Amino acid sequence: MEYGSLYLWGNCGTGKTKLTSIIGNERLKQGLSVLFVSLPELYSSIKGNFVKAGKSNELMELVKKAECLILDDLGASSRTEWSMGILQEIIDYRYTKALQTIITSNYSMNELKDYLVIIDKQGKAIENKQAGRISSRLEEMCHVAKLDTASFRHKPQEDF
Repeated sequence: MEYGSLYLWGNCGTGKTKLTSIIGNERLKQGLSVLFVSLPELYSSIKGNFVKAGKSNELMELVKKAECLILDDLGASSRTEWSMGILQEIIDYRYTKALQTIITSNYSMNELKDYLVIIDKQGKAIENKQAGRISSRLEEMCHVAKLDTASFRHKPQEDF
């Protein structure tokens, strides 16, 4: 299967979000449906929709079925069984349908495997099979690239 998916990682401020926005705009020009979403915001929206309406299916369907999905900031929110379940549902759907998925993270693919493991308050792993399933699918469907540039946000200090 050809996914055309990308896992883009690097330090904060290296331009991952800007680059994926440019890719998304180019995909829009090609006539594809594109959805750009921050994962922490997505989790909040899904919870908010569930609390208000008792369901979150409509939002999840948009996320799962977009021809090009850009998930920004994987690893920027706390891991819970619920959030990892949402992530797995999205990745599983897009994996089986071979839909283009572009993901940004501060974690390398190896670091992501450890990050995705859900840890209890005593520091013990309570769920690591799910982490393995998610990272395995991402490894198969994504080209992995590191943005290794200086932070655009960090401005050199001027001498006065």
